[in-house]
Amino acid sequence: MTALVVTLLIEVSPMLALIRWRVALAQGGAIDLTRARRFAWMSDLEVGLVMVMVVAARWRGACGLCSFLRVLALPAPESWWVVLGSNQ
Repeated sequence: MTALVVTLLIEVSPMLALIRWRVALAQGGAIDLTRARRFAWMSDLEVGLVMVMVVAARWRGACGLCSFLRVLALPAPESWWVVLGSNQ
């Protein structure tokens, strides 16, 4: 839940800037691209936080890793069940 709140807070600044850019373009003005690189970095950070949320949502005990791998369509070796301590 914390990752979601942080993601939403990070998104406020780029969202407001993009709204201003669209208004400026609609009025025939120029847009200020000085913060575009920072917005791209923020977007990368948000992707990482979304990945954290997916892993946290799928992680349920020892079987959580295998469930996450099934979402990615990766096979889980049978030896992992021994390592993870499950008898499935």
